[in-house]
Amino acid sequence: MFTINYFSNEEVSNIKYENNSVVLVLDKVSKNGNRTVKVLSFPNCKDTKPETIVKTVLSGMIAEFKVCAGFDSEFMFFETGLVSKDSTGNTIKEIVRTGIKAKHLFTPFLNSGVILKTDSKGKVTHKVECSNGVLLKDTALNIKPEQLVTLFEYNSKQFRSALHHTAKAILKQCEFTKLINSEQEKIEKGLEQVAKQEQNELKRKAKKEQKKQEQKQKQNTGTPEQEQEQEQKQEKVA
Repeated sequence: MFTINYFSNEEVSNIKYENNSVVLVLDKVSKNGNRTVKVLSFPNCKDTKPETIVKTVLSGMIAEFKVCAGFDSEFMFFETGLVSKDSTGNTIKEIVRTGIKAKHLFTPFLNSGVILKTDSKGKVTHKVECSNGVLLKDTALNIKPEQLVTLFEYNSKQFRSALHHTAKAILKQCEFTKLINSEQEKIEKGLEQVAKQEQNELKRKAKKEQKKQEQKQKQNTGTPEQEQEQEQKQEKVA
C-alpha cells in the first residue's frame, strides 16, 4: 500500500512523485553536506479534500503504531524459564529486557510541516500545510496509546467517527499558530478600542471643563458694555 523511496544528493524540486498519492517528504543534509531525501507515498488517493488527505496519513500512522506496539509487547521482554520464590512463597518468573524494539518507519516523516497530494500525472496540486512553528509531529498524527483512534475495532462505527474527529482536530492543530495570531490580533484591537474610548472620554471631559471655565470667566468679567459702564462709574466716583 505504501512506498518509501530514497534519493541521494537530489534536489527536492527534481523528484518525481507517484500518481494520485499522498506524500510526505523528509529532507536531510548531513554534516559533510550530503543530502538524503526520503519520500513516503500512500497511493490510490484521488480525493483532494484536506480531511481525506489527513485521513490517509492518519490511517498509516495508526497501522504503524499498532504493529510496533504489538512487536514491542512480544519481543522487548523474554522469559528465561527460570523461576524463584519471593518472601511470601509466591513463584516469580525471571524476565529479562531484550532491548529489541520495532523501528518506526513513518514517524520520522512527521518532522516536516506539509503533506502533499499529487494528481494523475504525479504533479503536486494540493497541500495540507502547517502554519509557522508547527510540525506534523506536534499534531495527533503522532499517535499516542491514549488517543481515541486506538480504542476501537477498525470495522466499527466508533472507529470511523474517531478517525473523522481526529482528522478535523489535526487540521486545526496544523493552523495552530494562525489561530493564536488571530486571537492575539483580537486582543490588540480590543485594547486599541479601549484606549481610543479613554482618549475620547478625556477629550470630552477637557472640552467640558474648558467650556465651564469660559462661562465662569464671563460671569466674573461681564460683557464689554458692562465693563465700560463699570469704568464710567469708577471715573465719576473719582
